[in-house]
Parts: sequence; structure tokens; C-alpha cells
Amino acid sequence: MTERRIYTRTPIEMAASYGIPDDLPITEEATVVNISSDGFGFFSLNPISPETELILCVDLDDGEKATLLVRTKWAKAVGDTGRFIIGVQIIEAESADLERFLEFYAKLTKQHLRKVA
Repeated sequence: MTERRIYTRTPIEMAASYGIPDDLPITEEATVVNISSDGFGFFSLNPISPETELILCVDLDDGEKATLLVRTKWAKAVGDTGRFIIGVQIIEAESADLERFLEFYAKLTKQHLRKVA
């Protein structure tokens, strides 16, 4: 299978929640398992159709939350666990939360690179 990602994904485990913008509040729990500068992979108990827009709220390591507009790119069942892994791409252009997330991602990437070096 050809790798189509532009940005490398960094493994992580962080709490998150999501919801569909028209169906707020954000109530579905998720666990982010990898991140890149333009997207996430997260576990969910619900399958989500590709091209669905979501509001994803991630817990950053400083105790703050960042809320981002994302679009699902794919969803796959995780064996017979009843969970799904969902791949999403960040689609909002600019926001304070996006800037905070990108700063968090840059810091995380530097830490990850130090561990593998």
C-alpha cells in the first residue's frame, strides 16, 4: 500500500471529544492515538463516514483544550473490539486554538525526535 500522507504522524495518547457542528454539544469521547501538523488519528466507539465535518476538542499537555474543525478522511474497525480508528484532517484556516495546537505539535515532535535519536 502506498503511503499518501504528506506529514509524518507522531504516536501519542491524549483525551479528546467530538461532535458534529449541527448537533452540538460535543459529547462523544475519543482517544487521539497519533497526530501530525494537519490531522489526527483517534479511537471512537462510533464509525464516522468519510467527509463528515466534526468539531474535535483535544486536551493539550498544559491543561488547556484546543477546539478544531476537522473532516474525516477514513474510518476502520479495530478488529472485533467495538472501536473504530478515525483519520481526520484539520480544515480550519486560522484560529487561536489552531495556533496553540500547532505549537503543542511542534513541541511534541521535538520530544519524539529526541527519543528516537
